[in-house]
Amino acid sequence: MKTLEVAGGIILNHEGLVLLGQRPEGKRLGGYWEFPGGKIEPGETAEDALARELKEELRLDVQILKEIGYFTHTYEWGVIGLHVLAVLALNPPSLTADVQAMKWLKAHEIDTSTLAPADIPALKVYLDQVAASGPLVR
Repeated sequence: MKTLEVAGGIILNHEGLVLLGQRPEGKRLGGYWEFPGGKIEPGETAEDALARELKEELRLDVQILKEIGYFTHTYEWGVIGLHVLAVLALNPPSLTADVQAMKWLKAHEIDTSTLAPADIPALKVYLDQVAASGPLVR
């Protein structure tokens, strides 16, 4: 089974809150909250793909802060390879057809029972990194 390569962003604001987007009902994983992002196109880096997807899906410009890691997850419909980066939001995001709702939360308050399963390991790594070295945004 071929792995679908995607980039996801742990998007931080200047207060250190994390942005979650809710997938639209009727789409794969509809209703789940997730770290926004999308597919990596051929020849594109994870950083470039994430910046492009966030601009398209949320009209959001970001500054890359740090790579969080690479995670794979097998869904019933296929395998995704998730490149997760922490980024700083440079402007307020906007809802589009790709994101049904969004909310800013403290990372440790994110309810993993409502988070897309592929994002849960990335959240745990991010929380461990913050606990070890402090917040990325001060």
